[in-house]
Amino acid sequence: MREKGESLKAACETLGTSRSGQYPKTRGKTTSVLNQVLVEKLKELRLAHPFWGYRRMTAWLRYREGTEVNHKRIQRLMRDLWEWIDRPIEPPPGLQEAEQLALNLV
Repeated sequence: MREKGESLKAACETLGTSRSGQYPKTRGKTTSVLNQVLVEKLKELRLAHPFWGYRRMTAWLRYREGTEVNHKRIQRLMRDLWEWIDRPIEPPPGLQEAEQLALNLV
């Protein structure tokens, strides 16, 4: 496509293509083996300690299990795993009174 001395920009303009299409494509996201191992450990810890958050789980994995993990990774994995579990089923108490008060102010 490119002759010696011709820039990529000029060659792409001549052909009417974009420059971004001339570079190799990266592969999509792959689930790492470490994430799968962490998910299994998080599930075990969740059964044993259902009220622990990501900070306590990270500390446990670091100091008791000896696993080098980032707290942001643990937080993301926990959010993805238990997103649908931790949602409240009923609206919090007092919400209806607040809505009525807001309607009176309008």
